[in-house]
Amino acid sequence: MAWTDVKSWEPVGHEQVLQEMSDGSSPVTDKDGAPGSALSIRSRIKPVDLYSHLIARFGEPNGKQSLLLSMPIDGTPTPNSGNIVHWDFELYSGDTRIMITGLTREIHVFVSRQVEDDEWLLLIRNLKIDFGVHAKAKSAIQARFEKWIVFANPFAAIAEACAGLHERIVDAQEIRFSFQAMGDEGFNSDDYQKQLNAAAERANGIYADCLQLRMLTPVLGEAFINMLTALTAKADLRDDPNKWLAYRKSAFHSKLENLAEDCDGFSRPLDTDSETYKKFMRIRSRRNDLLHANVLPEADKLELVYFDDKTPLHAEAGDIFQRFWEQYEAWVNPQGAIDDYEDVHLFCIEIENHLEPQLKREARLVVEEKFPGYDQSRKRFGILWPDHLVHFMTGPQFIRYDDQLEDFTAS
Repeated sequence: MAWTDVKSWEPVGHEQVLQEMSDGSSPVTDKDGAPGSALSIRSRIKPVDLYSHLIARFGEPNGKQSLLLSMPIDGTPTPNSGNIVHWDFELYSGDTRIMITGLTREIHVFVSRQVEDDEWLLLIRNLKIDFGVHAKAKSAIQARFEKWIVFANPFAAIAEACAGLHERIVDAQEIRFSFQAMGDEGFNSDDYQKQLNAAAERANGIYADCLQLRMLTPVLGEAFINMLTALTAKADLRDDPNKWLAYRKSAFHSKLENLAEDCDGFSRPLDTDSETYKKFMRIRSRRNDLLHANVLPEADKLELVYFDDKTPLHAEAGDIFQRFWEQYEAWVNPQGAIDDYEDVHLFCIEIENHLEPQLKREARLVVEEKFPGYDQSRKRFGILWPDHLVHFMTGPQFIRYDDQLEDFTAS
């Protein structure tokens, strides 16, 4: 019977796997001792389907990596979403050895013989057929799995964008504006032209960064509050769809005023008379003028100039271009954008300080996570991944990918 007939598969005994671990032998080689063949399945079969199917047929994973994960031995890996290998099965079909290894997204299949593309395709087809044969048992295994939604955290994304803008504005402020008045060589001097170009580029860059930061800064505070309330909202509010929808649409200031009433873990209500609260609300209010590009001549004044009929009379003397770019940068007010950004962070810290210590630590971890998870059935948030990504490669000369297989038998 061909090894691709998955009905012929049997699990390798526990004792044999342990012996191979002990003597360091590699059973996935061909009859001449050369490396066998390997396939990476990354498109044709879902990891959750193959994993649950193999458990339904053969019991819990019996491979070497799985045994190591189950052993409380110093220096061995522990079950963790950051591992390279999460599960593996050691199987055989006649004299052919099969090892199936589950990485985070890919499944690697190693076979102790040389395998052509048509055999890999036949294996995949046979596995899918076998899924149907053992569908009930496979579904029973999947029923024990926790189901987490991975989502993009708006606060973390906005915070990262704001941090980059803040850094660029601070760097520009440290360099400071520098411009030499026109000299004897006049306007057409190469040095003077370079100054003009550099001043315009600097001012336009700072303006764009400050505009974006000013628009995002109050959104940053709102995203923090929304993420925090999603984490801490009381069950009677969160579990009632109508109440939760009404809460999410409620006025922002009322959410802040009722944090201790609507959410768990707040030791005291927010002080709406504090200076940090007032600053945040002023920053949030100014955002509307930017968002709608309101025209406010008095607020947007660059300078004062008099006219006698059509004759301009500037209130201040100086180099025409130097004064213009100085006034333009003063109007942009980079330091004001920096102060607003830092004031919003202080406001977020003040809110955190109203939380009980344990919840404060847990909330901070989730709020800062870029891609947290949400268990919808239990209404529970969590961190699913470590702060690094690992992957395993066996080399293109050895491994095939299922989305690159060529079906030479197809007519």
